[in-house]
Amino acid sequence: ADGEAILKGLQSIFQEQGMTESVHTWQDHGYLATYTNKNGSFANLRIYPHGLVLLDLQSYDTDAQGKQETDRLLNKIEEKMKELSQDSTGRVKR
Repeated sequence: ADGEAILKGLQSIFQEQGMTESVHTWQDHGYLATYTNKNGSFANLRIYPHGLVLLDLQSYDTDAQGKQETDRLLNKIEEKMKELSQDSTGRVKR
């Protein structure tokens, strides 16, 4: 999938979390999307034109429920990436 398809595919996941979005596009250099949440957590999504996708999710979870919510979010993102890339997702590191 191209960068725009990846960006659009992941947007709904962040919107479901109530996160505010800011997207920057560079003509031939991909996308940078920043998502912020009311609780202080945020995610930076960097999509390069050659296919590399980097996600940095930072969240301060003080309880087990918060950690479970973060894990669910990461699982949704990982599943969507597999769907968008037709299971050619490379390494996923958490």
